Amino acid sequence: YLSLLKDKKFGLFDTKTRQLIKPRYDRNVLPYAKNYFIAFKDGYGLITASEEPITGFDFEEIQYWNDSSAWVKKNFTWSIISIKDQAFKLSKIRSFQEVKNQDDERIVRVQQENHFGIVSNKRGVLISPTFTEILNIGSEEKPFYFTEKRVEEAGIYVVIYYNSQGKLVRKQVYEEEEYDKIYCEN
Repeated sequence: YLSLLKDKKFGLFDTKTRQLIKPRYDRNVLPYAKNYFIAFKDGYGLITASEEPITGFDFEEIQYWNDSSAWVKKNFTWSIISIKDQAFKLSKIRSFQEVKNQDDERIVRVQQENHFGIVSNKRGVLISPTFTEILNIGSEEKPFYFTEKRVEEAGIYVVIYYNSQGKLVRKQVYEEEEYDKIYCEN
């Protein structure tokens, strides 16, 4: 790809297909996936190679997730949007951190409001964002998740362990005093 600049507007030229995205955007046009591009006009949006808008130009940021979905940021929260029908698959995400980033799969720990979950770019939601805390106590190659739900009114913690596939392995309920003995952030 060659980035183009004309009259303070940006475009893109694909040297392989000889396809031109005319310089009419306020920032560099970036390739997203096959025949999809990120463009900026008063906000980020997705367009096709023929410059047909897929989404509106109303996002603060767009990040790659997979060829059919994208991370989009609007009003300081993130969502995963389906490129094909612009349906939100997951929304109101305050933040996300990588658990695994390898060629075959990317997995992130998401914070939706005050709850945490695990999402894969290949397999979708592995662990619903309903937990007070989630920690990967395994490795990046083979995650193993420690999850907790605190029931403040009852003074208990529900601890559930999940394997790398998001399958429940073990669950246990602890009183606060017991829980303090098993939980260590380090």
